[in-house]
Amino acid sequence: LEKSADFVHLATHAGLNSQDPNKSYLVLGSGRHLVVDDIFELPLGKTRLVTLSACQTEVGERQPGAALSSLAEAFWVAGSPTLVASLWKVDDNATQKEMVEFYSGVRSGKNLAQAMQGAQAKLIADASTAHPFYWAAFTVIGDWR
Repeated sequence: LEKSADFVHLATHAGLNSQDPNKSYLVLGSGRHLVVDDIFELPLGKTRLVTLSACQTEVGERQPGAALSSLAEAFWVAGSPTLVASLWKVDDNATQKEMVEFYSGVRSGKNLAQAMQGAQAKLIADASTAHPFYWAAFTVIGDWR
């Protein structure tokens, strides 16, 4: 991870532990798990956006005494001011389309919220992905500009 990366995009699988969010993880390409303690150590202070393109990365339950409630929150603690994360299990093909449209919107000068809105509108316009299951899982958290 470059110390000055504007965007970090992780397209992977997530392991959610709702009983103990500190045991949640992302699966890396090597099969290794990126656990919460590792996430806390990432140099994300100069990263504008972290996208967690995986299932249920913003899902969690506030546990009394727990340090965090979701994988997305772990990246926020590590220093990222903005995250894109999912609220439920997502469809791989629809997610790929949504992310391509999202980053296309960002590259064209839209702010992050406008880019996500445009990506979601594109999926809504396609009959095969018009149901909210396909487009509504991802949300922009934090600095939406």
